[in-house]
Amino acid sequence: MGYIGIDLHTNRFTADFRREEEKIVTYHLTDIEKFIKSLNKDDYVFAEASVNTFAFMDRIKDYVKDVIVIDPFQFRVIADSGKKTDKIDARKIAKMGQYHIETGRDFLPEVYIPEVRIRKLRSLFTTYNLITKELTMTKNRIYSLYKEQLEPLDKFTFEELKENFEELDLSEEHRFQVRLLFDLVKMLEEKKEAIKQKILLLGEPYLADIDILVSVSGISVFMALGLIADYGTIERFKNAKEFSKYLRSTPRSEVSNEKVKNGRTYKSGRKLSMKLLLQGMNHFVGDNSHIARLYSRLKKGKGACKSRMATMRKLFVIIFFMLRNREYYRYMKKALHEKKMKEYESFLQKNKKIA
Repeated sequence: MGYIGIDLHTNRFTADFRREEEKIVTYHLTDIEKFIKSLNKDDYVFAEASVNTFAFMDRIKDYVKDVIVIDPFQFRVIADSGKKTDKIDARKIAKMGQYHIETGRDFLPEVYIPEVRIRKLRSLFTTYNLITKELTMTKNRIYSLYKEQLEPLDKFTFEELKENFEELDLSEEHRFQVRLLFDLVKMLEEKKEAIKQKILLLGEPYLADIDILVSVSGISVFMALGLIADYGTIERFKNAKEFSKYLRSTPRSEVSNEKVKNGRTYKSGRKLSMKLLLQGMNHFVGDNSHIARLYSRLKKGKGACKSRMATMRKLFVIIFFMLRNREYYRYMKKALHEKKMKEYESFLQKNKKIA
């Protein structure tokens, strides 16, 4: 049995082999086949999570006993060490990895390795969010150009601004910038829609989970796929608390003697679900009188932000039990649910050749 620590970089990696005969070797990524030949079926391989870690582990997982990805934000031994080189980092990862395995896998913060399709969904959502951010920045720049010329904006929607900006009293320099930025907005909106279509096409294998998730008012098929991209598989969560914590809705809690202090939410999980589902929270609250009362009561005492977070945590708990028990939302609107699923199935059927 061997324990191999990997310090992985963009173009090369350093491997520390902890076997009967210990050695440290640095490989170029193009020499990964040479590294694979040195592996045994009873080896454990450890590496910190980075952009290319999952792809690296995919290449070698069939040649070893197990591959383990470590969360670098929780595993602070490397970052906090004084002397730092590739060889030292690889050795520390290998030593800690050996201790982790020999003590029952409770020492290192392991990162869940999702299947390839989930990774593709996550990648697409990352680009989708980036384009959304660019759109917001571009539109804000257009608004600021109008404000510089003392043009009132309260009587125009963004679409009306596009239609009427030639008639407004703007300087030639401002008119040039606005025209250019409107073209950029159009291009970004087209690319955003193209990525959304790709995400929806990629979600076909998850129809069973989508069917359950969209039974909640306020959750569209697109939002459901964002949730699926985050949790991957519900079976890996022991309970609802672990699930909601991973989706960044559970606050840190410090208990000392009789004092309890609740802080900010944990940042070690995924934030996409929170970002997407907040957009449909009003529908969720409005269709459930129990949740509506909870939200109103919390808002009076805790304020809008904390009450929204508590409501989202309640929603994640509900979603966990829905997925684990394979059942629809208790307050489901059947007609709306059927409409969502029919539209999605029709979309998949229409675009099957593209997929």
